[in-house]
Amino acid sequence: MIHDIRVNSHGYPGSFEGPEEENIRKWERILRNMMSDVPEYAEISERWLAAEGELREYRNRCLKQGMELMTKYFWNLWD
Repeated sequence: MIHDIRVNSHGYPGSFEGPEEENIRKWERILRNMMSDVPEYAEISERWLAAEGELREYRNRCLKQGMELMTKYFWNLWD
């Protein structure tokens, strides 16, 4: 996995140059300090995901209503 990150230039911290053991230690440190482990971040993230779900439902509902109105009144645009 470290090799793929180094070859594809994906991941954090920007470069995984040096010995493989050092790269593994960097990667483990990154995984250990993930933001989701912080309680405040986890709470904010949970609320954000809930709000994002509500917005997605609203967008889908508006899209469906808009398409229904478009199919109902489409031909009236030329009259």
